[in-house]
Amino acid sequence: MHFPTFRAGWGRALCRLPAFALSLPSLAFGGVDWSVSVYGSASDAQIPVPPNVASCYGDQASGETSVVCGASLGGAAVSGGASAEATYGHLGISTSAVAGSSTERGLANLNSYATAMFSDTLQIDNPIESGVGILTFSLYLARNASLTAQVGDGRTGYSVGSSSATVRANFRSNDGYHSLGQADGMSAQSTSDGVVVQRDSSGDIDGASVPPGAALGYHVFSTQFYFNQPFQISLELIGISGASGDSTAASGSSFLEAMHSLDWAGIQQVSVDGRTVDYSLWSESGTDWNQSFAPVPEPETWALLLAGLAFLGVAGRHRPRREG
Repeated sequence: MHFPTFRAGWGRALCRLPAFALSLPSLAFGGVDWSVSVYGSASDAQIPVPPNVASCYGDQASGETSVVCGASLGGAAVSGGASAEATYGHLGISTSAVAGSSTERGLANLNSYATAMFSDTLQIDNPIESGVGILTFSLYLARNASLTAQVGDGRTGYSVGSSSATVRANFRSNDGYHSLGQADGMSAQSTSDGVVVQRDSSGDIDGASVPPGAALGYHVFSTQFYFNQPFQISLELIGISGASGDSTAASGSSFLEAMHSLDWAGIQQVSVDGRTVDYSLWSESGTDWNQSFAPVPEPETWALLLAGLAFLGVAGRHRPRREG
């Protein structure tokens, strides 16, 4: 058995980021951060003079956890909200978007965004090893999305309602990048044959397509580091909800409830050329990254994690060493 030891360092103060962007920049000095934004517009072409568009906007950077906005004009209306939270080891987001129109020329669109992230500096020490090591760790991603889309009695081919929900997790270190993603969409359109409803769902792991839902749950990853030298890790969670509606009674709604959605699930092992080695861990935030912040896995999930560890162990034996 190989037992890690942990040494806590001084934590950094909260690092402030600029206003919301779809992908937040790295936290250069460590810390936690979050941003939320909502943009929407409702328009009605039957209103002959400006302003024939009503819009809403909400944007909060660090220090604010939620934002809401709503707008209406004629028979078109939008409403939505976003919230986020971030602590070391856990990121949570929630977004919603509702848009609809009850007039023939009404248009309604709204998008909600939420981003949360943390970054920390680690150092893994071993009195014997001094070169490249492999850090194997687990992440847990979960989300619950609810989509609706409907059309009214508008003209054939003109009445369309749609909604979408996307959640993405990104891991970065000095020498590695991993990602998990799940996207869902729904649309409804009136045609001469009746209402056609389409649903789309996709997932990806490290950029490779996987079956819908496969990117959720527990996943094992690895990244290189140098023993006895500091390196940085960061986790980022992004959620997006979108909805639109046009023509008579066309509408869409999207709710992405993803609180407790991205958790660090602990260090699984530290290895050199496929050999598991002892180590001591230091972190600038004082967080013990050996531990898991995720829910306890089901028995079948443990089996998948063990299979992932076995695969990474074999791959590690064939990984070329990089000279420091």
